[in-house]
Amino acid sequence: MAGKSNKLWKGIMIGAAIGAAMSLLDQETRKMLRAKNKLEYFLKDLVNMAENVNQHVHKCRQSLEQLSEDISFIAEKIKEINEKTPEVIGFVKETFMRRKDDDSQL
Repeated sequence: MAGKSNKLWKGIMIGAAIGAAMSLLDQETRKMLRAKNKLEYFLKDLVNMAENVNQHVHKCRQSLEQLSEDISFIAEKIKEINEKTPEVIGFVKETFMRRKDDDSQL
């Protein structure tokens, strides 16, 4: 009985292989398989593309946060310079006047 069972399965497998080969002879079946493979590839590629977009969005967010911090730092330094400028101008005028006075005494 075991020999007949093996022959049965062997026959089923051979029949399935022949059936698959015969169905591939049909042009419409081949087109459908190609379309299915393209769809699977596109879907996989779409998932990869979505992951790449997410990574780029994350990098852009980090860059924008860093840029915002840099702009805040620069704005603070500009404010400090604007506050110090009148004081520096006063020192320069005072130094110039002293030098002018020193030169006139000679």
